Amino acid sequence: AGLIDVVYIVTLAETFPRNLGPVVALAKVLTGLGSSVLASISVNLFGDNISGFIYAIMAYSVVVCGVAAFVVVLPPYFINGWRRRRKSAEQLAAMAALEPAYRRKFVPVRRLGVGYFVAILLLIFFTVQSPVVSYTKVSRGGSVALGVITIALVLCFFLMLLPLPWLGGMEGSADEEPVRANEAEEEDGCGKGVDPATTNAIVPNMPEKERAALPDGVTSVSDGAVEVPRDFRYDGTVWDNLKRLDIWLIFVAFMCQSAMGVIVVYNASTISVALTGRKRSQQTSALYTAFLGVSSSVGRMSMGMFEAFVQHQPPNNRRYMVTLALPLSPLLAAIAGVLLLTLPGEAILFPYIIVYFEEGVFAAVGAVMFPSLFANDHAVYYNVGFLTAVFSVVGFNRFLFGYVVDAKHASLGFGPKEECSVPECVRLPIIVATCVAAVGALLSLVVHIRYSRFVREVRREMEEMN
Repeated sequence: AGLIDVVYIVTLAETFPRNLGPVVALAKVLTGLGSSVLASISVNLFGDNISGFIYAIMAYSVVVCGVAAFVVVLPPYFINGWRRRRKSAEQLAAMAALEPAYRRKFVPVRRLGVGYFVAILLLIFFTVQSPVVSYTKVSRGGSVALGVITIALVLCFFLMLLPLPWLGGMEGSADEEPVRANEAEEEDGCGKGVDPATTNAIVPNMPEKERAALPDGVTSVSDGAVEVPRDFRYDGTVWDNLKRLDIWLIFVAFMCQSAMGVIVVYNASTISVALTGRKRSQQTSALYTAFLGVSSSVGRMSMGMFEAFVQHQPPNNRRYMVTLALPLSPLLAAIAGVLLLTLPGEAILFPYIIVYFEEGVFAAVGAVMFPSLFANDHAVYYNVGFLTAVFSVVGFNRFLFGYVVDAKHASLGFGPKEECSVPECVRLPIIVATCVAAVGALLSLVVHIRYSRFVREVRREMEEMN
């Protein structure tokens, strides 16, 4: 699952850099809805036939991944080690010359709107369906109908591909088709330099420790109408950026931010029992699941819209940077932790919604941040950032929450079949997660400040060069 996630996120980020935030956010929304889709199909169509559902998922995965292996392709200008093999300098230059076309190509707004509209329909459907199925007895025919509706709504995403001129993207103009740049663009590009992602060119007179990817940097100042009006990015190889403090601060902040989300999402019912003193129920779990899907998806969409706003600021008046979103998730996690510790148990849903929302924001931040900050090797950084969740699950869920709850369960005298139903059982893990989230917010703020200074410094040097 992690490999599939990396593949589609990196491909979308490189293919649609002009609409990075909205496109990646929509993809992450679909990822978040995947569990709800599969749960609906399992409950409504397969019932108690778990083995049949597993076989169906296996066949579906094989077919989809097999087709995607031949259909999902990185854009030609993205030259990795495999593509670099047995190619001359002229061939590599021809591939790299395609980059300007991709960087000024927009995704048709109406097609993207269709995708978001279907995603919102799915959100509404699952928000209503989950409590209904949990709180009422649905007949077999009704269950089958709900399963069929789920599949039909998912298939509606293919409406984005309809060959209708009204949806856009069918004009065939040079501005929308990724064709090779003409000679004038290539000559103009000689003055701008070539993206280090393909030729590892070094910007003259740039600070050795903090260089930007030249095409993004120059176009941010001088030609924002042609290229992506994106802020300067850190240049260099993976090894170069590992020597940079920023990448480590981001990874540590990701782990700090994940603490509260991992504890709440994986143990929502256990925390609810401890804070409210009530027994867990299927109805309550269904309610939490419904709000998890909605709040998380809203968070992902919000981050996508914020990135679009940042990217489409006027080139000469770019006041906000995408790193401004980094401290938001850990800050919300810390606020939710404080609310869990102070609010009465009956109001537990409110901090839960905050946690679900910040988890959605974080999912989109992790996908958008690395292409926005670094010129090269986005897949490597995203994969490592994705793996920070593994350390959080093991460290905070198993060793922190699991051990503490088990110890409190035994020390307070609860029986083997009894649940820990006093707030003391979960207080310590929540306090630790809240403090860790606050540290993550501070680290994220440091990253934002350092990146802001870097961008201002490079802008000043570019103005002096011009």
